[in-house]
Parts: sequence; structure tokens; C-alpha cells
Amino acid sequence: MTDTQNETQRDAAAEPTQGARRATEVGSAAASRAPASTPDPEVVERAQRRRFGAKYKLEILRQADRCEPGDLGALLRREGLYSSHLTTWRRQQEAGALAALAPRQEQ
Repeated sequence: MTDTQNETQRDAAAEPTQGARRATEVGSAAASRAPASTPDPEVVERAQRRRFGAKYKLEILRQADRCEPGDLGALLRREGLYSSHLTTWRRQQEAGALAALAPRQEQ
């Protein structure tokens, strides 16, 4: 081999290649580590369903009806809703279920 090839090989051996990874811990260091004693705060033990009141449902349906074409998606994203919510709530409204739950107005 020539001196230039030897230098290139030494340089390549001295510098880690791009994308190289460090060795993982092996042996007693990894085995002696105890699992985390505190639970991850990001994980909820049991998810709770959201509950929407009749007043909120009716207001969202009114806003959805006033939306221009293309604006409905923005409303749903802003409120964190799905189009299936609107479908279900419209059916409830047609059946009179939402009107029965709405607060009565005093006359």
C-alpha cells in the first residue's frame, strides 16, 4: 500500500462515520438500573370522554350552518370536533332531543 492509502485508512478509522451509533449499555450497569419509580405524567390512567351540553351543541350547529364553503373544517379544528359530531347532533336536533335539553326561557 502507498503512504496516501495508509493515511486515508487511518483517518477513516479515527473519525466515526456519519450515522454511526454508540454502543448500548451491556452488563451489570443496565441490569442494575431500577425502573422509574414515578409514573409518566403524560399518560392518563383512564381517559375520560368529553361531554357536550345541549347549549354548546346548538351553538356549534348554528355556527356550522353559517359557515361558508371550506370554513367548516376550520370550525371543527378550532373546537376539536369531528364531522361525525355534527351528524349526530343534527339527528338529535331533528328528533327534538336537543330542544328538550335546552334551558327553558321564562315568559
